[in-house]
This record gives sequence, structure tokens and C-alpha cells, in this order.
Amino acid sequence: MVEPRSQATDGWATDMSIKRILRSLLETPLFSGVRLLLWRREAKRERLRVRHVASQMGLPVVSWPVLEEIQSQKPHATTAFILGTGASAAAISPAQWDYVSTQFAIGVNRWIFHPFIPDVYAYEAHPDVAEVAVLDREEVRERNPSILFLKPSSVENYGSADAVPGFLKTRTFLYGRVNIVTRKTGNIGQDSVTAVDSLTRAQQADILLDNGASIARMIILCSVLGFKKIVLVGVDLNTTRYFWDDDPNVLERLGIRDLPSVQSGAQHETFSAASRPFAIDLFVREVQGSLRGDGGALEVASPKSLLVSHLPIYHWPD
Repeated sequence: MVEPRSQATDGWATDMSIKRILRSLLETPLFSGVRLLLWRREAKRERLRVRHVASQMGLPVVSWPVLEEIQSQKPHATTAFILGTGASAAAISPAQWDYVSTQFAIGVNRWIFHPFIPDVYAYEAHPDVAEVAVLDREEVRERNPSILFLKPSSVENYGSADAVPGFLKTRTFLYGRVNIVTRKTGNIGQDSVTAVDSLTRAQQADILLDNGASIARMIILCSVLGFKKIVLVGVDLNTTRYFWDDDPNVLERLGIRDLPSVQSGAQHETFSAASRPFAIDLFVREVQGSLRGDGGALEVASPKSLLVSHLPIYHWPD
């Protein structure tokens, strides 16, 4: 004997069916404007959260004039280099680093340990809140970079701001993030470009389009800044080895014996969509297609990177 379905079960099934239908409609080209409005609404909410956390951490919020001031230090730069911590970064030659120094460069997270000083550090609070204190060294003082600090997700990480060396405090700024609304791979590129255009026209810099990865946010930031060529260095993703694993001298010169990995498994955790809308390779592939269609280029420096199946390999100038 088949037991009758309860009204609660029928109601739940009906609600789920309606939600699936609405989501299907939302993903159509006709509703691309609605997706942008939803993203803007969440960005407005995140903007309020950023300001609240900034007041607690004692940091200013990233503003458009801040970005303009950062970019004005390299007025002739035509290429933006995003520096990841993958092992392939240890293979970059001194001559190649000399060239990067003439262009615009953003070092991501634990790039703070690398001897090459970028124009900007994009830092995400680490459980070791005092880690960022490693920037208190002479080579950093000479370059005087800026720090774009992602709004921490927990109060426990607020202390990272206190560890920022005093000479960098006035150049450290907080920003927030909002994931893209779409869950359809084919919409990633166009929706990302639309969001970037929206940020640029509004001259808003305190919120970045996100996909749950620092690399994704920095690609968007470089696009907002107007760079047509963006190069990923040390973004390997095919291993959890870091540049200090291939070049232990990097840590030894800082008096550090070892850095525990924040990754597990054979591949970088951003290849999983478990905690983000899309795996990072899909996001990068779709954004690259849109940038290329707009006359831009997103390239990867290492032929060993897992992104080479999606991105052209960057050729260093002679």
C-alpha cells in the first residue's frame, strides 16, 4: 500500500519547482540586466559591511582616488602581472623580474615572503595574524607598496591589520567582494564584463567581483584599472608546491625555517566548486574569452600551469 504524500512534502516540491523555473529564467540573456541588479544590490550590502569592519580594524576603505594614485606611479605600464605563490615563480630570471618592475604588479597573499616587491600586495587574512609583519624589511620600505586587504570573514583575523608595519599603515586599505550571480558557465564572461563596466562607470573600488579566489578578484581589479594585457605568474594550480619549496633561500634570508601549507590534495583548492560558484579554470577561461573579445589578453607565464589549456602562454620580451 502506497502511503499518501503529505501536504508539506507537496508544498516543498512545488516551491523547488518554482525556484528551478525562476533560476532558469534568470540565466537567460533576457534577464542579464536582472542579474546585474541583483549583484549591485548585494554589492551595496557588502559595502556597508566593509565600512563596519574597516572602522573596527582601523583601516580606510579602498576608493577610486586610491586606485588612481596607485596606478599613477606606473603611468607608462601596459601590462599587469598578477604574482601567485606557485613553484614556477622560482624559475623567473633576474632579467624577467627587471621587466616586471617596469610594469604594474600585484603580489597575492603569501607573496609577502618573496624578495620581489610589487606595486600592490593583495592580502587575505591568515590564521597567523602576525604573518604580515614579515613586510617590515628594508626592501619593502624602499618600494613603499600599497596593501589591499580583503575584509576578513571572522573577527579572529582582524588582528592582521595590527601586524602591518607602521610605515605601510597609511597605504593599507580594506575592500570587499561579491560573487557573480549566474550559475551558468556561458554567462560568466559577459556578466563579469558588465559588472566591471558598472564599477568603472560608478568609480567604485571598494567591492570587487568575486569567484571565491584571490586570483579571480585581481584579474577583475586589473581590468577595472584598464589594463589590456594581464599575465599570471606563479599561478600553477597543478601542485601545492610553492616558490619557497623550489627556492628555500627565500625563507632562509628572512630567518624562517618553514611555512605550513594552507592547501591539501594534489591540486589547488580553487579547482573545486564546493565553496565557490565555479572552479577557477572555468572562471578564468570564460573571463579570458570576454577580455579577448574586448581587445584584451589574459595569459599565463608558466607552460606547466594547469591553465595553459585555457590561456595563451606569455612570451617574455627579449
